[in-house]
Amino acid sequence: GKRKATVTHELLHCMGLKHSFDDKATYGYEKKATQNIMDYSSTRMNTWLWQWKKLWKNKDFKNE
Repeated sequence: GKRKATVTHELLHCMGLKHSFDDKATYGYEKKATQNIMDYSSTRMNTWLWQWKKLWKNKDFKNE
């Protein structure tokens, strides 16, 4: 539900992702226009490949 999406959204901020509508993000989209977890829409449920690639490059996380 909404709480799970919010927790995931905030954890992804901690891991280095910005809002999908942030003009400083890798790609920018209109606010509340996507189903991306980093948006503020009511149907936040997915991530994009470029977001995963950014997370995979984060040196603070260990590959296992």
